[in-house]
Amino acid sequence: MPIINILRITHNFSSNPCAICFNYINSVDPTCILYLMIMIFSQDFTLDFYFRQFWTDPRLAYKKRTGVETLSVGSEFIKNIWVPDTFFVNEKQSYFHIATTSNEFIRIHYSGSITRSIRLTITASCPMNLQYFPMDRQLCHIEIESCKYLN
Repeated sequence: MPIINILRITHNFSSNPCAICFNYINSVDPTCILYLMIMIFSQDFTLDFYFRQFWTDPRLAYKKRTGVETLSVGSEFIKNIWVPDTFFVNEKQSYFHIATTSNEFIRIHYSGSITRSIRLTITASCPMNLQYFPMDRQLCHIEIESCKYLN
């Protein structure tokens, strides 16, 4: 039986992998594809990027098989497992890319470490001080937080 089917049958992944531990969400890596625009009057910016998250879920660990160190699964599998509840604090508008198919995947390592990658376009607020315009310099950023885990 394929490993992915074993994982689906034998596990309930809707809950946090460790309800009392906060170290399972290891890191986030936003990789910019295209910086689209900065709007001075609305004080925001738009960014197209891959949002990658890395965490460990021991319940997804499986016995390593020859030639099978990682499993890559599509967006249809994501609803079956726990994923971090991250959100963008300064988001004004955003959307997922779904042209031809969902631009999202999850890679599961046999050790239980997870990589999630999703392509997003976000318009986020960017308060600007235009006192020295046009000789000014603006710094825009995306604020990422979790609803439940704030430490």
